Amino acid sequence: MRHWQVLIMAAAIQMPVVTFAQTLGYSDADSPSEAVGMMKVKLYTAEVMKRECSARLPSKAAQMENNFNKWKTTEAHDIDRANHYWAQMVGKKPEVQEMLVRAEVFIKGHISLLEQSDPDHRTQAVSVFCLQHFSDLESGIWRKRTPRLFEFLDRAP
Repeated sequence: MRHWQVLIMAAAIQMPVVTFAQTLGYSDADSPSEAVGMMKVKLYTAEVMKRECSARLPSKAAQMENNFNKWKTTEAHDIDRANHYWAQMVGKKPEVQEMLVRAEVFIKGHISLLEQSDPDHRTQAVSVFCLQHFSDLESGIWRKRTPRLFEFLDRAP
């Protein structure tokens, strides 16, 4: 696996885990291709999280959907740029799509672990994990945590 693929996967894995470890550093993009991959994984991770979390927390589904949509609206330019360049990357190397599969497996596994925790706290753990993820997206904190990712995408034609 190439360096940028490892970095992108590390960022994808780090995103949901930060709920429980806010003191960890955050991986940031060192190149335009890393920025594209990280944003695509971030978007895909959010889609998987929305699906998985909404199924487990139907009373919170609208709140998560609203936060997700606000983030997508705010970051529309960067998401569009990432999707555009991601399609080009996949056209050249279809195996980069495997990062999305690995991200989905990780997210589902992490939620499954939370569900296996103490029965008195599992719903709360899943709820905190899910709601924090979408709250973080909507808040714009990822622009502060990963400024180079957004700098690369903001400058992309």
